Amino acid sequence: QEPYAQLPQVLHNRAGRRFVDVSNQAGNFFQKPSVLRGTAAADVDGDGRVDVAVLRLNERAALLRNATADAGQWL
Repeated sequence: QEPYAQLPQVLHNRAGRRFVDVSNQAGNFFQKPSVLRGTAAADVDGDGRVDVAVLRLNERAALLRNATADAGQWL
């Protein structure tokens, strides 16, 4: 394991007032320490929800698919 590895985090914006760490609810990716080097966001699967690609040091890139409830209308 890399000496600078940390657990990845995902933060939920609560009504534009504060951020809450919800990493423990976000899936297995957020349970393993890694050295992350970059991200890119896009709707990879065309379902209207933003997915995220993550580059990691000395590991394969990861694609985090957004599987949250349907947010409604989108273009």
